[in-house]
Amino acid sequence: MGSTAVLVALVVMIAGGYIGWRARHAYGVNADIKTYKARLPSFRKARNRSALTSVLVAVITLFLLRALLK
Repeated sequence: MGSTAVLVALVVMIAGGYIGWRARHAYGVNADIKTYKARLPSFRKARNRSALTSVLVAVITLFLLRALLK
């Protein structure tokens, strides 16, 4: 296994862990919606921020991996 392959695997593992954590956080914000009706706008903001962050990190990672593999 070359050093480039190890670097790519490391980047994919770190990015995947971060994206998974953010996606879980975005999903978990809606866990108990009936209890938290008054706090719904803040939950929506947290969900949107987490989803946007995970998508942004995924796109940046794909661009970096594409540039690294060229």
